[in-house]
Amino acid sequence: MTSSSSIITTALRSTLQNLARSDQYSSGSNTGSVASKSPSQGRVIQDVTDISSNAQTLNHKASELQAHLNVINRNVAVLESSGQAVRDVTAQLRKADVVIGRALAQLAQDANAAKQTSKAVLADFAKNFNADLNSIDSIVAKQDNGQVNLLRGDALETSFTGIANTSLVTQGADITREGLGFGKDFTFESLSDVARASDLLRSAIEGVKGLDVAFQVDLEEIQTKQDFAAGTVETLLAGFEGLGGLGQADEGANLLAQQASLLLASSDEALVSEEQQSLLNLF
Repeated sequence: MTSSSSIITTALRSTLQNLARSDQYSSGSNTGSVASKSPSQGRVIQDVTDISSNAQTLNHKASELQAHLNVINRNVAVLESSGQAVRDVTAQLRKADVVIGRALAQLAQDANAAKQTSKAVLADFAKNFNADLNSIDSIVAKQDNGQVNLLRGDALETSFTGIANTSLVTQGADITREGLGFGKDFTFESLSDVARASDLLRSAIEGVKGLDVAFQVDLEEIQTKQDFAAGTVETLLAGFEGLGGLGQADEGANLLAQQASLLLASSDEALVSEEQQSLLNLF
């Protein structure tokens, strides 16, 4: 496969030779001398300089956009981790719901048998219920290693600078045990205690499920812009390399300038030879 620098060199060589011939034989030109560079040849040198400038511009824009993309990438990671943590909390709430279901079933069974459920049995249900709730705080605490913990009610702002003049604020919620309304440990001494815990639990499950959906919606929007930004950076860098930068714009520009000078010199020598041959043919 032909490299981008080879393509540029070939195109530059053809352009230089064509311009040199055009300037040498154009009307009003001095056909007896080719020592000085023609206006068109000067424009080619300027074009080489422009190539360097354009390459540096593309590289600068790519670097600038990559910096914004890095922030977006970090926010995507936060949302992905937070979303998984929310689902883990939901799983713990469902485990607690199973305990509630068993407690209610036991109370109903004993009521049908016209007997009172023992306090020891109810205390065991309460112990398991509280243990499942306590695990929630451990899940939330694992998200404290960053500057933002959406599971404690923090907000995460994602700026789309360089992509669009907008930003997105993802609002978290406090889903710790206390934040969900399960303050102190529960004691189950009667049906009313278990029923109250069941109502709080169902409300908490619905709230956490809604938070998970909100995170997913924001994550999809951010990832769409993330993909666009990544593609744009790739395109800019490809353009930069295609202009001869290859990550080193100054070195590429110097190389092109040297090539231009050599090609101009060889074009002049060829034209001198043609002039001399034309003069000899007159005799």
